Amino acid sequence: MINKCTIEYCNFKNGYLKISVPEKKNDEVKVLEIDLTDYEVKNGAITRIDDLAEEIKRLFKENNIKTFQSPQLLLRCYDVFKNTMYITIKNSWQARRAYNKDIKSQANAEDFYTVFNSYEADSRFLFHTYYMPKEIVDPFLRLAKLLGCEISEAKPYGMYIAENISSDETYVYCYIRDGVCTMLLSSNSNLITCIDFEFEDEDDIRRNFLLVASRYEMESDKIDITHCNIDSDKPISLPFDLKRIPKEKINF
Repeated sequence: MINKCTIEYCNFKNGYLKISVPEKKNDEVKVLEIDLTDYEVKNGAITRIDDLAEEIKRLFKENNIKTFQSPQLLLRCYDVFKNTMYITIKNSWQARRAYNKDIKSQANAEDFYTVFNSYEADSRFLFHTYYMPKEIVDPFLRLAKLLGCEISEAKPYGMYIAENISSDETYVYCYIRDGVCTMLLSSNSNLITCIDFEFEDEDDIRRNFLLVASRYEMESDKIDITHCNIDSDKPISLPFDLKRIPKEKINF
């Protein structure tokens, strides 16, 4: 179950905004979906934030939503990209220090917000950094202020999914909405990668699955992918001969 307020933003195709607000009294989640056609998305970013804030306030009142606290911003955006850094220092604290130093020294650091996950593998530390353009995130900081709250954190939607699956299997998870697929790969509770892409048919998803799987096998001791789950807003059949993660391990 989603137990935090979230703002899910997608800028593929026509784009959409989805706001989820948990109801503590009855363990339900109210979900508001907003068509962004009227809010001038330019270069992947929403521009008419004041108008959008007024619409959200109206929807909150209409749906009797009285509190919207510390929302997480979850991005499904073509502008977000990932970089992987390999650090052979054995001490985790020293590896983190080396990572922080490298991030700060990057020439375009001021243009992005970053979030990362890390883990130890093959006698080295892997740091996966996701770069989120400030021109996309900053309008949501203003939106939150207009709604009387603050964004608690921003991250790719795939990272959010991985944090809410309690499985240490090596799995691929596909979250499919509005012709866009968020695909993530996780192993031993470590997020290896997550990507977002548009697709026309099931073959597009299969091709991306094979690309992710083959790259992972080359980089990580060829550990086999054993599980695959699909969460889709439309019927879709992907004949991967893989097991499914039990529903009780998926918490969103």
